[in-house]
Amino acid sequence: MKKRIISIVLTIGVLVSGLCFFTGCSKKVEPTFEVKAISELATLRCYYHNVGELRKDAKKWNKFLGKHGYGYKKAWIEYTGIVTLGIDVNKVTIDGPDENNVVTITIPEAEIQSIDLDEDSMSDPYTESGILTKVTTEEKTELVAAEQEKMKETAEADENLKNRAEERAKKLLENYVINVGNSVGQTYTVEFKKAE
Repeated sequence: MKKRIISIVLTIGVLVSGLCFFTGCSKKVEPTFEVKAISELATLRCYYHNVGELRKDAKKWNKFLGKHGYGYKKAWIEYTGIVTLGIDVNKVTIDGPDENNVVTITIPEAEIQSIDLDEDSMSDPYTESGILTKVTTEEKTELVAAEQEKMKETAEADENLKNRAEERAKKLLENYVINVGNSVGQTYTVEFKKAE
């Protein structure tokens, strides 16, 4: 009796497994592309090492004293800045696959996402000043802000940097689409278009 119950349970198990297997084969799996999942990866980080300088000459009436005159100030600060470039993932669209298994990805131009000064890399400002003159905290803050703006201008003018960030984003998106295709048993070709 025990053997008979075991054989019935095993037979039912094999039938259910076979039924699940064969009904799953006829069902076509549609890929879903979630670009938001890779938004952090589509960036390029660049490090800038620089020395910033603040300089104010002595007041007119005592210019003959040079760097010892009232109003003369000079400060230098050494720092490393980090510029992050990437694409706005909210503007990325993925269309397809079409009948030829071509997936079309539309991406915007790369842009600067953030500019930061690495505070750990900042040296204490070296200052030099004339009689009764000091470099104020406000002036040091202005110096740091001016250096951040210089970094931004330098990065924005560097088309090669933007192209590298864009190519890296394309490669990451292409790998993502190919991996999604592999997971559903499809081989996709990826084409890119520029967003308008």
